[in-house]
Amino acid sequence: MVCKADFLFYTVSMNSECKSLRGFPVSPGVVYGEVVAAKEESSAEIPRRNISEDQIEYEWKRFEGALNISKKEIAGLKEGGDKTQNEILDAQLLMLNDPEFLPLVKKELESKLVNIESALDSCICSATALLRSSGDEYLACRAADIEDAFGRVMRRLLDRCGRKECSGDSGGCGCSATLAGKILAAGNISPSYAVSLKKAGVAAIVLEEGGPACHVAILARSWNIPAVVGVRGLCGTAGDFSGMRMLVDGRAGTVFINPPEKYAEDYIKTEREKAASSKKTGKLPSETSDGVPFSLLANIAVPGDCAGALSCGAAGVGLFRSEFLFLRDDSFSLPDEEEQFEAYSSAARAMDGRPVTIRTLDVGGDKSLSSQAALKEKNPLLGWRAIRFCLDEKEIFQTQLRAVLRASAFGDVRIMFPMVASVYELDKALSALEEAKASCRRDGFNFNENIMTGVMIEIPSVAVCADIMARRVSFMSVGSNDLIQYTMAADRENPKVSYLYNCFDPAVLRLIKNVIDAGGKHGTEVSLCGEMGGNPVSACLLFGMGLRKFSMSAALMEQVSAALSSCSSVKLEQTAEAVLRACSSAEAESILERELGGITAGL
Repeated sequence: MVCKADFLFYTVSMNSECKSLRGFPVSPGVVYGEVVAAKEESSAEIPRRNISEDQIEYEWKRFEGALNISKKEIAGLKEGGDKTQNEILDAQLLMLNDPEFLPLVKKELESKLVNIESALDSCICSATALLRSSGDEYLACRAADIEDAFGRVMRRLLDRCGRKECSGDSGGCGCSATLAGKILAAGNISPSYAVSLKKAGVAAIVLEEGGPACHVAILARSWNIPAVVGVRGLCGTAGDFSGMRMLVDGRAGTVFINPPEKYAEDYIKTEREKAASSKKTGKLPSETSDGVPFSLLANIAVPGDCAGALSCGAAGVGLFRSEFLFLRDDSFSLPDEEEQFEAYSSAARAMDGRPVTIRTLDVGGDKSLSSQAALKEKNPLLGWRAIRFCLDEKEIFQTQLRAVLRASAFGDVRIMFPMVASVYELDKALSALEEAKASCRRDGFNFNENIMTGVMIEIPSVAVCADIMARRVSFMSVGSNDLIQYTMAADRENPKVSYLYNCFDPAVLRLIKNVIDAGGKHGTEVSLCGEMGGNPVSACLLFGMGLRKFSMSAALMEQVSAALSSCSSVKLEQTAEAVLRACSSAEAESILERELGGITAGL
């Protein structure tokens, strides 16, 4: 069961001169070569000084001037760029024109009577702190975009050129001599700096921070540059990277630091053979070694993610996080029906008949609209959020439901309600959908009258009553991240209780098993769209428990497919039976390690 690449991982890990690290695989490809450290211009200390009221206008004009120059610089970066690159840069231009963020800066300037640099820095810090503490990967990754866009403005205010340094050369990115054909390593880099890397001919990108949804990852996939992000311990292990060589596997999310050249050559040869074999079939394996089929779907945040999902072999979209349309800088604002319809229908057309499951607006908790934030709830993650918010805010909900229904005329669009806690809430949501259908009929819009409708299983109350839910919907999707959090009453962002946040806890596994069994009994499709689905080991366990549909970051599909296709369904079912009898998460993990062999490298 242990492939040659896995064997090399263990063998090289035991070499005293070589260290191996794992991160998020975001762009496939294997590269071995010299490492160069990223050298973006370091952040300057932001000056703070008090100003008088008659200086406010002068400070604001300085800000507007820096803003206009920054917009021109970003527009210049778009020249010669591909669609993905330009969409990201367009998003930054929208940030610099944001009708909600800019007034916040002016308010800070006027109320605090401080220089514009200090006012802007305060607003940037507040916005990025909010996003990074959200617990939502997509929102957390947008913090870097705010820092990049307004960091450019800040450099202009500080009278700095704003250009980046690349290993000694500066200006317009004169880094081709130092980065061409080499592996760039860093704690993190900005999207603007990433644009310069393509021109410089960098061979691979390795970052300690970031996730599959960060813009650097999206750009790397678009440019087919092998990349691994979220490599914890990279900078501490590698130091300043001087004189170092790396072997980077963008498919497996593995980074080897100073591997023996012989091992690197063997590893690359093995991966090329595997890639050639995969290219012959044109798609990822979709059945176990004894012929039992499974389906891998993609989690996306924007319609543009569809292209990457298809290139990675996705059978469809299992989770379209619709709240991205409502995200404007550090706050949420309301897109109209036409804007939403265009986004949803674009995704449907891009997936060309494959399913596209759209999760209705999931805001609240730590990613709130102004009306939610005003409540100042003591426990916002247990408060007025997601479906609860939508059922009260009927106009917002109806606008979205109509847009989704209209998009269903362009493909296999499905609709899914998040954070449902009771049958009462589900029935209310289904009634709202019927109301939206009636209004679409009155307005003469075409839509799929039999649109598939589902519910997310994120709360223990509905997992326990999954049989009742299964009789009312077409499908159920387990949101494992929140289900674990709510089952164990453990905030996954709190290190003090992180030991409780474990997907292999018996309570979590029994709830998921109950959902799978209820779906099977009533003929209701069941999938899973949390992090459990993107881990090869937990995916194998879930398959053994009866799950056949998995939704994940597109970059994780190849390794999950490889793990499932290398095992027999009988073996996985036997392993799952043993795990479900375990009395603790530690016992469950021990069984998985013993039974699944090399696949446990993904734990």
